[in-house]
Amino acid sequence: MPPGTSEPIADWWGVIKSTDAGAQYDDYFERQDLGGTIYFGIDSMAPEVKSQIESLRDSGKIVHLYGTLFSNVPDYNGSQIVVERIEVKE
Repeated sequence: MPPGTSEPIADWWGVIKSTDAGAQYDDYFERQDLGGTIYFGIDSMAPEVKSQIESLRDSGKIVHLYGTLFSNVPDYNGSQIVVERIEVKE
């Protein structure tokens, strides 16, 4: 994905994890649906989704994300998913 671009994402799944104490960013998304692991910063503009992200950190629950991926931004691994909706796999 070229720097400074964005693209919609749908049904990416993985887990939300906290960064280590003192890290520049507070959490990240570990994408697991491609057979490997890829890391992305994660945030939301919607207060209820932001709260959901915080409550799912380090829970080990598989989540499915829907939103927009932005590249070359100041967040974990230089990218950020701005989440519009989260579905938790039960």
